[in-house]
Amino acid sequence: MGRTLETDRLLLRPFRPEDRADCFAFLSDPETCHLDGGYEPFREMDRDYDALMEKLAGQEGRYMVEERASCRVVGTVHIFKDALRRVPAMEIGYVISPACRRRGYAAEAVERVIRYLFEETDTVLVTAGAAAGNAASLALLEKLGFTREGRIHKGFFLPGEGAVDLISFYRERNT
Repeated sequence: MGRTLETDRLLLRPFRPEDRADCFAFLSDPETCHLDGGYEPFREMDRDYDALMEKLAGQEGRYMVEERASCRVVGTVHIFKDALRRVPAMEIGYVISPACRRRGYAAEAVERVIRYLFEETDTVLVTAGAAAGNAASLALLEKLGFTREGRIHKGFFLPGEGAVDLISFYRERNT
């Protein structure tokens, strides 16, 4: 899954070491970090940050979302096996830099990855989740044709709030 995917405005490609500075734009933003994975934002590009960059470089299924016009990374899309399902299923997550939101990049990138999964792999189900209070992600998943599956009580951790509900979604390949 380490191949490059394209849209009119974006390249979705593996991590490169030169992405380090662009990633800091969203990995240093508290709201992004809290809603993405319930982790604390980075305050500087230090050893801990470098360790995360090394981890990103080695992640199969991590796509860096590069804006073609500027050649800068504006976010990431991450796919990984959904082991809870009894059919070939992948879970998808995404992050877009705060300065680049409301431009349709998340929808464009996620839709392209889903198209790849359904057309070029045996994936029949794509799942996703969002914190119950993350209205933007909830709306995006519904816009992309995901079906709201349910609520996982205290299924997500938000710094400052603690355990909050996670809303789960799925999208099935058209047969």
